[in-house]
Amino acid sequence: MKRYALVIGIGKYANLNELSKPASDAQAVAEVLKKHGDFQEVILLNGTKAKPGWVDSDTLDEALTKFLKQAANQDVLLYFTGHGFTVEESEFDQRGYLATSSSKVKFKGKQIISQEDGFSFNKLNGLVQKASLSSLLLLLDCCHSGFLIEDDLVKQSLQAFSKSNYFLISACRSFQEAYALKRENHSVFTGALLESLLQENAKQGVVTALNALDFIDRALKGSGQEPIFLGMGGAIPVVSYAISSAVEPDETCPYQGLEAFTEATARFFFGRQVDVEALWQKLEQSAFVPVIGASGSGKSSLVRAGLIPALKQSGTNWAVLEPIKPGLKPLQSLERALESVFQGLENQRLLDTCINDEESKGLLPLIEALPEQQRFLLVVDQFEEVFTVSLPKQSHRFITLLTQVAEVPRSRLAIVITIRADFVESCLHYEALKQLIQTQAVYLSPLTGPDLTDAIAKPAEQKGYRATLGLLGEILKDTRDEPGFLPLLQFALTKLWAYRDSQAHELTAEAYITIGKLAGALDSHAEQIYTYSDYIDPHTGEINLSAKQSRLQPEQDWIRAIMLRLVRSGEGEKDTRQRQLRSTLVALAGEAPETQQQIELVLESLIKGRLLVSERETIDLAHEALIKGWQRMDSWCQESRELRRLSQRLEAAQLDWEKDQQNADLTAEEKGRNLLMGGLLAEIQRNWQSLKANLDNKTLEFYTQSEDAEKKKRILLLESQEALKARLDATGTLSAGLAHQLNNPAASIVRALREIPTAIIELSRSGLKSSGM
Repeated sequence: MKRYALVIGIGKYANLNELSKPASDAQAVAEVLKKHGDFQEVILLNGTKAKPGWVDSDTLDEALTKFLKQAANQDVLLYFTGHGFTVEESEFDQRGYLATSSSKVKFKGKQIISQEDGFSFNKLNGLVQKASLSSLLLLLDCCHSGFLIEDDLVKQSLQAFSKSNYFLISACRSFQEAYALKRENHSVFTGALLESLLQENAKQGVVTALNALDFIDRALKGSGQEPIFLGMGGAIPVVSYAISSAVEPDETCPYQGLEAFTEATARFFFGRQVDVEALWQKLEQSAFVPVIGASGSGKSSLVRAGLIPALKQSGTNWAVLEPIKPGLKPLQSLERALESVFQGLENQRLLDTCINDEESKGLLPLIEALPEQQRFLLVVDQFEEVFTVSLPKQSHRFITLLTQVAEVPRSRLAIVITIRADFVESCLHYEALKQLIQTQAVYLSPLTGPDLTDAIAKPAEQKGYRATLGLLGEILKDTRDEPGFLPLLQFALTKLWAYRDSQAHELTAEAYITIGKLAGALDSHAEQIYTYSDYIDPHTGEINLSAKQSRLQPEQDWIRAIMLRLVRSGEGEKDTRQRQLRSTLVALAGEAPETQQQIELVLESLIKGRLLVSERETIDLAHEALIKGWQRMDSWCQESRELRRLSQRLEAAQLDWEKDQQNADLTAEEKGRNLLMGGLLAEIQRNWQSLKANLDNKTLEFYTQSEDAEKKKRILLLESQEALKARLDATGTLSAGLAHQLNNPAASIVRALREIPTAIIELSRSGLKSSGM
């Protein structure tokens, strides 16, 4: 797209007070745009040499109409500085205008009630819509300029125009004036704008509209005028500066394999600048923003390596809390995240009450207690764990607490969640969450075109390497038909780095084909780890391309057991990853120190091989792409799906039972209420030989106690029946049918019990009672 700019400065007026800054302000803005804006044409409209600052109504109308016709379907920047005013034509009809040099106004008291030759905001809006622009950046430095943004009719019409990007920044609110100080060279707003466009404020060589707004907002604090904005779509660059490309070759790999990019690796994160800007923009408008995308679309990287570093580097008042995942107990995860802010005994008591007491007001008192001068961001990554891993009772309250932030005007706590698109349906059962998804969500689409090329080539450039055109062509061809390809791409690029041409400092198509291309790289790598114990050094992570030492069968069995423990079977074919404690996975080898040491080495090989990630005491799949991307693992999952679901039911019952054991208010009998019994126990018994190999000692103990309790129940039942039979025989009242049932207790205990109430009645009628009944 071509870029066009129209810069307007009106300082001379026939009927209004003259302004000293607009002509020079417009001149300065135009010069910066011409030099650094990459515009096809920058038109300056600020009068003539004979009449500097004079632009009458006809001239402005003609210039705007001609300019927008010329720039139709292209990218446009409009800048205006001069007088602005509002006219109250009736009690319910107030309209905003740009003042031209020929404008006339009529006052009633202090209120303007009519005008001539003003250029209405509505007319400007109509011209913009008619031009069907690709993008629009509108900068208004005039009194009451916020009226254009705050007017509901204008908002509605701009939203209809939302097929394009637009970003409107006004110097002040609709009821405020825009100031210029005599001692300064420029007006307050334009001075800040020009400073925001300096090279020192460029991020990766570019200043976007959002960057400029953020700078202006900080610069104007305490000035008496508040800049506001309205926008939709992606980032709009204003100016750009060349970056030196001379880089000394560096041999460390810039790609991240199956792991997400983080703040520490943000300098290698490319291709999502537009999405980062859109997310930041949405965050400025709402305190709760869901980031929704398919598995493998890069949601975690967008937030951790895009948004968080951008906020921290912006110099704004954002404080970023440690990101969390919901996990089994999301309320505790939330409490830990907020502990860093709420220090001291009293604050911690408040934190505990607000989060865990369902009678409390939830997060509202905590938000009120946060420091006034800061805004805090909490990222909840992999939010779908609320539906797959978390305890149901905690899940409901967790969602209620998080969505509360949207109820607080200018909330000092903001929440960004990342969630897989296939779990949006689960969110719809929660009304507040549903509404926020409908109005505030940022949807992450697949990387394509130049953005995808940047994600491939620019990390290598940071290391002094070049991705050849042949390689780019091969990868772009492979990604067309591969949904959720980003993890596979990053992994293939990580593997490709080991095959780089260190003499020519290139990544080549030939090496890409050698590693198996996009689909084959991960499968081949995982197979090597599974097959050879010397392929990955468990201490350094170095790859041995000449690996020959075959793994022992127990090691391969452990790999299978570990990988399946890290997968949770969902409904239908939907599988998700589930974290496990390291100790739980080590326990799969039994209690012998020697075998536990051996499985630790296997675990380290999987971690160093980037198939798994370790975080504190937990282990997780590096990415869900591994479930389908490694063919052997995919077949494991398909073969064991029903068995794993049964195992999950067993583990869920075990968690409930363990919770009861810690409850001092329960009786001994009540503490056994969640032991396995009935149909679930019977199903587990039938599949026990297949199940037990992948269970830890705690689960084995739970199963043993359940079986023992069931056996005791059977014995007690049989003893009761024998005692009852003896008593009934003594009375001679036992029916033949009941006698037959009781003589065959193992064949039909339930049918026999149905007869017992009748027998008891007969005993009662005969005047006999059993002391054991």
